Amino acid sequence: MWTNGIDFVFGDCPFGWTEATQEQMYTYNINRSKIILQQSAQQELDKVTGPRGTIIRCVTAGVAIPTSWTTYIVSLRNIANGTDTTSTDLPVVPTYPEGT
Repeated sequence: MWTNGIDFVFGDCPFGWTEATQEQMYTYNINRSKIILQQSAQQELDKVTGPRGTIIRCVTAGVAIPTSWTTYIVSLRNIANGTDTTSTDLPVVPTYPEGT
């Protein structure tokens, strides 16, 4: 339906828009994807650093926090707070530290 500059009509448009161009919908979808990624990163960060997370398990067990986990947490934090604007997916979870 790419006629007259209007690509999407009422049912397809977000936020009560009545019409949108392809470029507007593309921008909307990109921004929505970034927000979802940021929220996912924050949820993962909360799990890792929370009361039952890997970091507390390392501290409780007297195990040094591996560099891979420090890097992972920094990556999650940068995605969650919007500093990292290039990632399109969450980083891979490192191997859990021995003894935790």
